[in-house]
Amino acid sequence: MDATPIRLGQEFSDTHNRVGYAERTRARSIEVLRELALGGTRWAQVSTVMLIFLERCCGTWSSAPASRFWRQKNHFEAQGGKDAVVE
Repeated sequence: MDATPIRLGQEFSDTHNRVGYAERTRARSIEVLRELALGGTRWAQVSTVMLIFLERCCGTWSSAPASRFWRQKNHFEAQGGKDAVVE
């Protein structure tokens, strides 16, 4: 075996960096998941009633403590997949 010895401080540094990376990934994923994939149909895109319903859904769900939700920016991407769920 060809092992390279490392110091204990290097191991701690590795763990510290991994935890920081995981925290940044979690925070980014949560922000993407807060974009609600609602109303991607043609009717929903042109219907005033549906737009009011979507705004009310986002407002109601955002009233919970530590929660913010908003409508998706791109209906087609939001309906097609959520990579943040996989991440």
